[in-house]
Amino acid sequence: MPELGSEHDVGREDSSQDFGIEKMEYANLTEGSEALVNSMLKWEADHPDEKNFIIIAGPSGSGKDTLIKEIAHSPDEETHLSLDRYYLGSELQKRRQGRVNFSIPEALDQERIQDDIEKINNAQVGDVVEVPLYSMSHSKRVGQERLHVRRRIIIEGVYALNQVHQDTPFKIYVDARPDTLLERKLHRDAEERGIHPDLVKKRFQENVLPATEEFVVPQKELASIVIHNDTGVEEKKE
Repeated sequence: MPELGSEHDVGREDSSQDFGIEKMEYANLTEGSEALVNSMLKWEADHPDEKNFIIIAGPSGSGKDTLIKEIAHSPDEETHLSLDRYYLGSELQKRRQGRVNFSIPEALDQERIQDDIEKINNAQVGDVVEVPLYSMSHSKRVGQERLHVRRRIIIEGVYALNQVHQDTPFKIYVDARPDTLLERKLHRDAEERGIHPDLVKKRFQENVLPATEEFVVPQKELASIVIHNDTGVEEKKE
């Protein structure tokens, strides 16, 4: 993977070492989350007057939310912003792009993402920033929500490393094999949401997997930390 501060971080002259973190790859979520927490705490102790941005990207089903649970401390100490808030919704996608596909970067309101990240970056700790409220069940934006800005800001999304342009040592990519991703989607969409398994598999093969290979996986080259997470659904239940 390229060094932080390469052409992927245009305008940056410092490296990951200047932030107190090495570019690393971890074999599993437990190992990666422990190392990440230690690095975050060290960085925050060394930079007491700065916000700490942690950006987490990876395929749908890779385990981004699980990683956040492992590294999160308290809602009073951190801001969690999911880029799922920024989906355009079915009707708006049809108007803008002539089709509906939630598996591509254009399915998200990238201009609003940049605007809100800038507001968070410029805000004082304790300030409030309004962010979109999106309904998955209605497939549309349903209002705004007040987000309190804390010192630690965790931003998560399938395309987060491409869509959030923020100087930080904590650019995380959570990786998983396609068979693992499909297993998890079958568990979540078929078992928990009642979608027929055949339809889940069809959508995965026709939309999710091609978009993952074309748009999501290349973000691994932008990451300062890569965490592999291929624990199966049945293993997690035990």
